Amino acid sequence: MRNSKAPNLDGSTSEGAARSKGKLVVPCEPNSSSADLHQKLKEQSDTLWKLKDELKKHVSTAELRDMLEVNEQDPSGPERDLLERCADGMLFGALGTCPVCNSCLYYYGGHYQCNGHVSEWSKCTYMTTEPVRMKKKWKIPDEIKNDYLTKWFKSQKVKKPERVLPPMSPQKSVGQSPQQSLVGEALDNLRVCIVGQSKDTDELKQKLKLAGAHFSPRVTKDINCVVSCGGLDNESAEVRKARRQKIPIVREDYLGECIRKNRVLPFDLYKVATTLEESSKGSTVTVKVKGRSAVHEASGLQDTGHILENGKSIYNTTLNISDMTQGVNSYYILQIIEEDDGSECYVFRKWGRVGSEKIGGKKLEEMSKTDAIREFKRLFLEKTGNPWEAWEQKTNFQKQPGRFYPLDIDYGVREAPKRKDMSKMKSSLAPQVLELMMMLFNVETYRCASTFLFRELLPSMSSYY
Repeated sequence: MRNSKAPNLDGSTSEGAARSKGKLVVPCEPNSSSADLHQKLKEQSDTLWKLKDELKKHVSTAELRDMLEVNEQDPSGPERDLLERCADGMLFGALGTCPVCNSCLYYYGGHYQCNGHVSEWSKCTYMTTEPVRMKKKWKIPDEIKNDYLTKWFKSQKVKKPERVLPPMSPQKSVGQSPQQSLVGEALDNLRVCIVGQSKDTDELKQKLKLAGAHFSPRVTKDINCVVSCGGLDNESAEVRKARRQKIPIVREDYLGECIRKNRVLPFDLYKVATTLEESSKGSTVTVKVKGRSAVHEASGLQDTGHILENGKSIYNTTLNISDMTQGVNSYYILQIIEEDDGSECYVFRKWGRVGSEKIGGKKLEEMSKTDAIREFKRLFLEKTGNPWEAWEQKTNFQKQPGRFYPLDIDYGVREAPKRKDMSKMKSSLAPQVLELMMMLFNVETYRCASTFLFRELLPSMSSYY
């Protein structure tokens, strides 16, 4: 059971609540009492958690999904999300759809935001503190025979109260990040964490302290930016934490410019290079090409296997999904690997985040050739929302919102143009010499035989070929 003494809603204090000396402080609103607001939020939080606990105790996950579906709410996600959406709808009414993309809204961090997409490639960023709600009772599906829900349905009222939300601070208005709203303000509003060390660090730090800026030895939610001094260490715990929390990481000269102009400057102009850009030093990756493709080295079958080819079909693909608004940049490698002697077939999968070998995993499954092809096509459809044939034939492939998209990987292998039959041509060379010359000058011998390709790849892109 949740401790009812917590005065915040759903564990969120980032919007409109600040922590001071370990205690929760809720900012005052004009013409309203801070104590009254604090009490309302506490009572509302207690009511929400009591209802969520009752739902978890008496209602199955399948019934939660059915309830959300019949009330035109999003039925996807883990149980904790289903409980949150059901409790919100049961207490305050079913939410209307997003006015931008017509998708479902959900409560998060002191406001309501959309979980839909405005296009195949872009996620909707709509959010509001005043969502439209349906003026009717929360429905219970007829097929659900649940005594708790039946009793609750009979007791519910048509007119429901409005949800009290934590007040938004001026620097955290909806649609604008704290970093964006801080730009142009005085330096006493700037909170910085410095990672690394250089000869100028201490001097800049002292000057900024005199100007009123605040420094923290650790990355916290209150930090506006992380300043990298003396080169960025991607393995640093503070750097990884900043990336997870989407806190800007800027160069050391940012501090000097802020001092010179005596105000907070835009972070984007001073951001350090991203993981993909920060290293100009390449690493050599050995790719063993057999036929028209290459087995991924992580499978462990690079020397003994090859990518399955069936006519024009090459069962090898690399998928990618990127969303800058959500901080998503993931890959998914899918291959059918056949032993060189034709004895075994494997479906190999590898997935993770581009630029990080610590996130992700891999899987190698042995199966028959028929089953491997079936599993390959099933996984491709699951990840992209399109049949394999649509991509293979380059017809009717449509990017689906929130799904992966295949990448074209060039292994340097081309179909050889049709040549004349050299065996029928007359030559004055001795047959043995002619055969040797034909072998030496056959380009496909070099392209399609077991050839090593050495490519200079950025370390962060070594997951791709």
